[in-house]
Amino acid sequence: LATSTTTVSVCDTYTWPLNNQTYTTAGTYIETGACSIDTLQLTFDLNLCIYIEGRVVWEHDLNTPVSGTDIALTGDDTGSDVTDGAGDYSIRTTGGNLTVTPTKNDNPRQGVDAADVARVKQHALGTALFNDGYKVIAADVNENNAVTNADATIIQQALLGNTGAGNLLDNPAWRFVDSAHVFATPNAPWGFPAAISLMNVAATVPDANFVGVKMGDVDGSWGGNQVLAAQPAVWLVANENLEAGTNQRVSFALGEDLDDVAAWQFSLRLNPTYVTVNRITPKAVLPLTREDFGTENLLDGELRTVFAQAQGQPLKAGAVVFELELTVRRGGALLSDVLQLDNDILDGRVYDTALKGGAVKLAFAPVRDKPGLPTVPTYAEAAFELYQNVPNPFAEETLVAFSLPTDAPAVITVHDASGRVVVRLSGDYAAGYNTVRLTRDALKGATGMLSYTVTSGEYTATRRMLVVE
Repeated sequence: LATSTTTVSVCDTYTWPLNNQTYTTAGTYIETGACSIDTLQLTFDLNLCIYIEGRVVWEHDLNTPVSGTDIALTGDDTGSDVTDGAGDYSIRTTGGNLTVTPTKNDNPRQGVDAADVARVKQHALGTALFNDGYKVIAADVNENNAVTNADATIIQQALLGNTGAGNLLDNPAWRFVDSAHVFATPNAPWGFPAAISLMNVAATVPDANFVGVKMGDVDGSWGGNQVLAAQPAVWLVANENLEAGTNQRVSFALGEDLDDVAAWQFSLRLNPTYVTVNRITPKAVLPLTREDFGTENLLDGELRTVFAQAQGQPLKAGAVVFELELTVRRGGALLSDVLQLDNDILDGRVYDTALKGGAVKLAFAPVRDKPGLPTVPTYAEAAFELYQNVPNPFAEETLVAFSLPTDAPAVITVHDASGRVVVRLSGDYAAGYNTVRLTRDALKGATGMLSYTVTSGEYTATRRMLVVE
């Protein structure tokens, strides 16, 4: 006969080595063998089961969970967890004096945009002060316990691709506040508790909760679902023929009146095989400067612009806002073949003083036969046009671009040399410049000379593309 007495935490199960069976409740268990009878006296002890639990929510609505937050437990015991999709965490501990500290640094630019730059300037200039401490914390990206134009500049330069400013904005990407904390002075929330200290813990703590503050995001766009309620900004450019060995000026004019321009952000993608940017010239219609353009990756054809002011102003259609001087390295193409908006780098947006956002579009108009440069077309001249795919020839993927005079449905059809339809795509497209990416997979392995046609209402045009092995 053999008797064993075992006590385990109520949080655990117990596997008796004798029979390899697992028990989840207390009791007396007997195992009878050929020559023996063994007894297990099993007890579960509640006092051995202590958890530190809590939830992390976003400051903007005090409801949206902040998942993926790292929670560290330090002090008399250590442990860690990561918040789940509901923002919840749970760390088992032996208790004692403990400190709970959250951190999060993934996707640091999510929710940060030109509207935040304008909003921080409004606060810094006193035209529209933040009314809660969380927003003030979010705006203080250099963490000097003050919100100034320097913070706006850091956000702007980070969006423009400046590495140093990006490091300041991204580290940390989030700050956290004990949810039980009340700001005595919301406009000066400094000294807020970024961790929770727990003394003499001997039982589960169920409410060690935090409020997460996304640094730089003062307009609450981290949560997504941004509604484009403002007028779009249509940049109108003359679709010049590119002549190798020449310098050509490209004017960016507004295609439509804008009643209130406080901020914008967008990125241009130029094909460096064809053109390089020599000079950027802001015009006097706005307080736009060379510092509002990001040229960190200009040699790769990437040009960013982020502009913001505290108070918006109207701009008239036809106003030239800035010019680019391009050196044409290779001719035989139109400007529209080598210049596009790139929303993968910066989501094109324009904002009014109330920070309502609108889309940014690029429209190309045929060149008018008038002396003098630069040519400034009218928006009405940006009619239907199909451009040469870029790159061409191509092996893996290419971009087909076309312009529409109005918002309208369009069909893109690709045929092989025998006239067989390889792919047919349809959709609703906006007025102005549009692009469709075609991959080798979408073309179902077709190679050689193909033709592509875009049809929209009464308009139709066809060009050829070459797919190589």
